[in-house]
Amino acid sequence: MTEMRPNVDMHEPSEEDAIERPGLSSAEFSSAQPAPSISRRVVAGLLLGVVSFALILRLLNFQGFAGGDDSAYIADGYLVAHGHFLPGPNQWDVRTGLIAPTALAIRLFGLHDWSITLYPMLISLLSIPLIYLLGKELFDQRVGLIAALLLACFPLDIMYASLVYPDLPAAFYGGLAVLLAYRSGKANSRRMAAYLSAGCGFCLLIAYLNWEAYIVFTPICMLATWRRNGKSGAGRVLVLLAVLAIGLVAECLLYWHAEGNALFRLTALHNHTAAQPATSLFHFIVQWPVVVFNPGYPEVFFYAVLTVWAVVALRSHIVRFEDWLTVIWLFGTCLVFAFAVIKIHPLIPLLQVEPRYLHGIQYPAVLLIAAALGNLWQRARSKQCV
Repeated sequence: MTEMRPNVDMHEPSEEDAIERPGLSSAEFSSAQPAPSISRRVVAGLLLGVVSFALILRLLNFQGFAGGDDSAYIADGYLVAHGHFLPGPNQWDVRTGLIAPTALAIRLFGLHDWSITLYPMLISLLSIPLIYLLGKELFDQRVGLIAALLLACFPLDIMYASLVYPDLPAAFYGGLAVLLAYRSGKANSRRMAAYLSAGCGFCLLIAYLNWEAYIVFTPICMLATWRRNGKSGAGRVLVLLAVLAIGLVAECLLYWHAEGNALFRLTALHNHTAAQPATSLFHFIVQWPVVVFNPGYPEVFFYAVLTVWAVVALRSHIVRFEDWLTVIWLFGTCLVFAFAVIKIHPLIPLLQVEPRYLHGIQYPAVLLIAAALGNLWQRARSKQCV
């Protein structure tokens, strides 16, 4: 007798088949073919190497005292370090999140170029493991490592790592707030979720104290902490907002006690913006692309082009919550900076566009570039394996 064999297709689907199959997203393919995990020891070694490389780049491009807005922060820090500081009626004197660490460094090490830039340099180096964790949480380990290397080489970050400006520290605490919010949404324990949400609110407060414009990170943090799978995240959002509100109220009470004006920060910002020339909405909208996509600004031009490429390359693969969260983080922050500042009078100085304002979107931009590069590498590797 002839043995009957079942009619089975013995062809095993390859990675290339999975990628090219219509309707299969990168997220679905990643879940079917997970990337090999790297041990913690290897990851720690790689991050240490990237941070060391980043430190070398930042020391080779050391800026120190630039003579711009940084002179006001350094002067305030010097006065605080010697106990003679009184907040003046301008926007620089109220940014205590930057003034206090600068004052501490001057108090401990004296007034030197390296001491006044110690805080932004430390923040710049800490941003590398931060973006690794963001990439690992929102995408995978490989994307996190690529993002860490990209941020280490980011010219804007290299330049402002040794300048006393509030943009870089404010962006760092905003990015840390997003990470804590996302982890809060994933936490299984209510207590741990509450702690993480409280930490998120505290980081948002520190970002605000560095530069008040970074309060715009609050909506993306609220979205990140909102738990999926049908579970409400209202409690976590309330904890986040409560901690932030307590901090803002505490600042108002301190100013009321010291200056007799609970809204002293807004008054100081208004005093500065009152002298600013009026700028039309059309001029503002046109000015941003002129700065971002201008080769004359090498600190942002190449990464701006890469961000556009990444969004186009990933347009059909944005299906998961984490994908949408990163995209909303990028474009939502851009829209807020582009339109909300026109309605909020104290923030009108943002109409004078400078590349350093892009610190607010560097984390989602670099994450999307890393995700696109990781997807490109995976496709090339799958074709080699066929």
